Amino acid sequence: MTLQLLFDTPGFTVTHDCRHKLLHVTWRGTYTAASAITHCYLLLDFVRTTCSTKIFNDSAEVFDGWQEASQWVGKDFFQILGQAGVEAIAWVTAMDWPARTCIELAMNHAQALPVATFEFDQEQAARSWLLSIR
Repeated sequence: MTLQLLFDTPGFTVTHDCRHKLLHVTWRGTYTAASAITHCYLLLDFVRTTCSTKIFNDSAEVFDGWQEASQWVGKDFFQILGQAGVEAIAWVTAMDWPARTCIELAMNHAQALPVATFEFDQEQAARSWLLSIR
C-alpha cells in the first residue's frame, strides 16, 4: 500500500492510498470540541479533493476532549461524509478510557446513517475489514 502524505502535524496526519480510494487519518493528543470539528472539516476537504470512499480513522493515541464533539461527529459529520461519497469508515478506538467512551458515544449516534462504521481495537483487523468493502 503506497501512501501519499497530504497533511502532517504532531496531532493530526492524513495520508492517501490512491489505489484503494482510502484516506488514512491519525489523531494524537488532546482535542477541544472546536479543534476536533476543525480537523473533521479538514478531513472532509481531503475526502472531496481525493474522491476517497474509505477512511481508516486511527484514534489509538487520542486523549480525552472529544465529549462535546461526539454527538456532532456521530449525527452530523458521518452523514456529511456519506454525502461526500464515503462508504465505509474503520475506526481504531483510543487506548485512553475517556476518549474511548466519546468514540462509543459517536458510534451510537451514527448507526442509522449512510456511512458504514465499525470499531476496532486492532489496526490489522481494521485494514482488512476496510479493504474487503467493495
